[in-house]
Amino acid sequence: MTASARIDWWKRLLLVLAMVALALLVGEVLLRVRTHVHNRHMFARALSKPLQPMKGGDATLGEIIRLSPDDRIIYELKPGLVDVRYEGQLVSTNSLGIRSPEPSPKHSTLDTRPVVTVVGLGDGGMFGQGVADGQTYLDGLRQRLAMHTPGVRWDVWNTAVPGYNTAMEVATYETKGLALQPDLVVLGMHSDDYDPPEFVHDGDDALDPERSFVFELFRSLPPRKDLDTPGLVRRSTWARENVSARGSASSAPRRYHHAYGPAALRGALERLHGLTVRDGVRCIALAMLDDHEVPAMMDTARAVGLETLHAQPHIEQHVAKQFGRPFSWMDYGTSALVVHPAGEHPSVAQHALVAKLLFEHLRDTGWIEESARKARVR
Repeated sequence: MTASARIDWWKRLLLVLAMVALALLVGEVLLRVRTHVHNRHMFARALSKPLQPMKGGDATLGEIIRLSPDDRIIYELKPGLVDVRYEGQLVSTNSLGIRSPEPSPKHSTLDTRPVVTVVGLGDGGMFGQGVADGQTYLDGLRQRLAMHTPGVRWDVWNTAVPGYNTAMEVATYETKGLALQPDLVVLGMHSDDYDPPEFVHDGDDALDPERSFVFELFRSLPPRKDLDTPGLVRRSTWARENVSARGSASSAPRRYHHAYGPAALRGALERLHGLTVRDGVRCIALAMLDDHEVPAMMDTARAVGLETLHAQPHIEQHVAKQFGRPFSWMDYGTSALVVHPAGEHPSVAQHALVAKLLFEHLRDTGWIEESARKARVR
């Protein structure tokens, strides 16, 4: 082969390679555009007519939540649930998707009492997984407040959702809680507040720089399974699929990496502190248990200026009294304070204990009387 022929051959090869590269690039762009369009349609479908569990019927967590229009919150409780059986107990939500009674105007002709409002932010512990409507510690707080000062209407809103982390809870406060005009915010702190959300968007991230949609197309990845609710997939399902698909483990898509972990928790607490100080609202970070990372989380809460309240000493006393020996986590797991040892969700007894603790703290620090006085002169 002559030198001229070799040059022509290399030119043709380079041209073919360039055309292949261009085709792959165009294909990658087209697949990402298609993914973006598909996500929009799926998002609209998921929000349009979410399937509603039947009254009295059993439901999973995925069946009582829906996709949230706020990307920071990701998912929320479906509004208008009526006596749906979740974790063996009846659960209802109001028109706001909150596990509390239907809100009524603060200035009502039917109830002219002054109003004091409490907003709870939390996950499954505050929500009350495994306990029925009216048995959570926020319900218990409302009942105690009403008995202590009946001349005031005590509105207590439980915005907690199982699987939320602190970043999602503070975003919920910004989108829902502020509109309720609270006088007090109770933030539930739990050991999984560093974790990614329990559910993530089902749609693929069209802007993910670490993926090749063309490569995945040729690999013929299996379709996603285990979808509990339209538009959402469990975090564990996502991670399992992505380990098999791309050979590397990840607990959540890249789009959520800013929304969990110690830095995200601190940032969310700083935002919450800033909002409550701005509005003159008292804010208490409450931990039912001081297990795993909770002490470090509570230290962060105090560092940013939040008031903190620990139920752990009272829980230890209760367990020690039940078993007649010093507290141990093994005894706690089989005590009357948990629904069942496997999940260790707080029982009705633990919710009642925390309600009493929170009420007494508010009473002894003078907040109840001060809030009632302010409400009367508004």
